[in-house]
Amino acid sequence: MPTRKIKKGKKKDKQWYNILAPQMFGKTKVAETLADDPNKMIGRKVETSFQTFTDDFSKAHIKLNFKISSVKGLDAQAIFTGHSMTSDYMRRIIRRKQSKVEGIYDVKTKDDVRLRVKPVVLTGRQIKASQKRLIRACMNQVILEEAKKNKFDKFVKVMLDGNLGREMYSACKKIFPVKRIELCKSRVMSAPMVPLDEEKPDESVEEVSPESVEEEVSPESVEEEVSPESVEEEVSPESVEEEVSPESVEEEVSPESIEEQPQEEKKTKKKK
Repeated sequence: MPTRKIKKGKKKDKQWYNILAPQMFGKTKVAETLADDPNKMIGRKVETSFQTFTDDFSKAHIKLNFKISSVKGLDAQAIFTGHSMTSDYMRRIIRRKQSKVEGIYDVKTKDDVRLRVKPVVLTGRQIKASQKRLIRACMNQVILEEAKKNKFDKFVKVMLDGNLGREMYSACKKIFPVKRIELCKSRVMSAPMVPLDEEKPDESVEEVSPESVEEEVSPESVEEEVSPESVEEEVSPESVEEEVSPESVEEEVSPESIEEQPQEEKKTKKKK
């Protein structure tokens, strides 16, 4: 049977791209990846250890999950999507004749980011079901309060550093002497409205252009304010003539008024 030949196009050259962590982790380089088109990289997932950011071997069991959201040049920006702990670490801390109290809580941070947190409480010995319910309620209260007063990046930092586990330990210790509390898993349910790694533009001072200055103080406006027509209207020869006119002078000193004065003098003499 004849076979159809398939025409193959030219292969594009692939390039190495650097995957950068978000701003909360200092935008450090997480990994590298190959791609022939930057658009094909969006959505790729990356997993790395928390030790790469802290250089602390005691944090090596914490795995961080990232997802590429945008590509600029040869740098791919990733966002935090959650964390988990290695299975060997969880098997090592669990012992026989202990009670394991697990919980799943959906919380919302101060900047309206929804997360799902899964803590685990380990006790020294087995406890009752009523005590487990009280411990779960106590953990829920502590996580909700911590999420309400912190933004997304601060809450993730508190969760990974172990400060949130210490607060839950001190609160649950009043119910029953617990042995250990670990935040074994978390997942981001909804991303923030504004990307956290987005840099805010610097507030620049608006330069005053010469055109705007000319518009504010233009020669036409000056001519309108002080125009020769307005000056002529204020002091015009017609107004001067009206103020001091020959008719008004004749009225003030007229020959009739002069003749009337000697006649009055004659009358006064006759009376005398």
